[in-house]
Amino acid sequence: MVPFIDTTGNVIGFTARVLDKSEPKYLNTSETILFNKGRYIFGLYQAKEAIRKNGFVVIVEGNMDVISSHQAGVKETVATSGTAMTEMHLKQLSRLTNDIRLAYDGDEAGVKATERAIMMAGDLGINLSVISDYHGAKDPDELIQKGEELWREAVRNTRPAVEWLLDKYEERVDMMSVFGKKEYSDIALKILKYVHDDIERAQYEQLVARRLDVSVEDLRKKKESLDKKLEKQGSEGAKKKAKTQMQNERARVVENSLLAILVCGEIENETGLAMPEDQTRITELEMIFEERYGKWSKKELREEIKVLMVEYDKEVAKAERQKLMDELSREDGGVDDETEKEILRKVQALQEGGRA
Repeated sequence: MVPFIDTTGNVIGFTARVLDKSEPKYLNTSETILFNKGRYIFGLYQAKEAIRKNGFVVIVEGNMDVISSHQAGVKETVATSGTAMTEMHLKQLSRLTNDIRLAYDGDEAGVKATERAIMMAGDLGINLSVISDYHGAKDPDELIQKGEELWREAVRNTRPAVEWLLDKYEERVDMMSVFGKKEYSDIALKILKYVHDDIERAQYEQLVARRLDVSVEDLRKKKESLDKKLEKQGSEGAKKKAKTQMQNERARVVENSLLAILVCGEIENETGLAMPEDQTRITELEMIFEERYGKWSKKELREEIKVLMVEYDKEVAKAERQKLMDELSREDGGVDDETEKEILRKVQALQEGGRA
């Protein structure tokens, strides 16, 4: 077992790891007012002086990676605990340094985690880079067992996160085909949208243009075309969808409250709602729960679920009715008589509180 220590040196929870092959492999303290996964950074208390002194921080995936890294002399290493990186994690670290180095796996999960980090870091002025040369090891802990100097060298030899991510996506498409180039250009333009420095973005545009064998001007024209297309689609549908979106938004707000209670309040799920599995979504719900229900008793939470379910069913029905009415008034000629009768029947059923 290893303690969770906050930035002032106080123990606020624990994490445990099995030494055999039993499950679960890791087990953390449940969330409390003190221990919040969306904010807590494992190892930061021990790392913060080294981060300030040397001007960079290394983010690894596991707690054991942090411990091994500190033992190997790379004391600038930290990790998130049982959750994906959040903007709150990045904001905390950016107070100590703007040089953040990610030591993630190169698999699908690592690529997606890096992409999310780039999106969050763009607005914070963070210099995000990736540690990727593990000499065949699966993670920093295994690399350190091969040789501590190998890990220290890997930490020194980082690559810009955007460049690393563009390389990973290039490996996944057929750059010799028209379709592959289109797919790659779409992905690249999406990533570059989060590069706010003009000079840096211009350099990446040149890199992407070379890989696509097009001019930078052609690439920028595609970006402008995509931007105009998105703007036009948004403008044309805005008025028609405004009411439905408002109703859908209200239903989502209520659903978020319900799921936050179910995920964090340890209440049995009898609502019929699907429980989320995506860690980013779970982190969002954890923050909602702490803000709204952190001090509520289980009895109060159960009563709140009953109230919320009534409101949720009501909002979903309203949104479904509006969606059906929008279908009746389609601009492409509407619907045939039989379809219109069926839609009206569903609307009537929803108005009467029954099933459509």
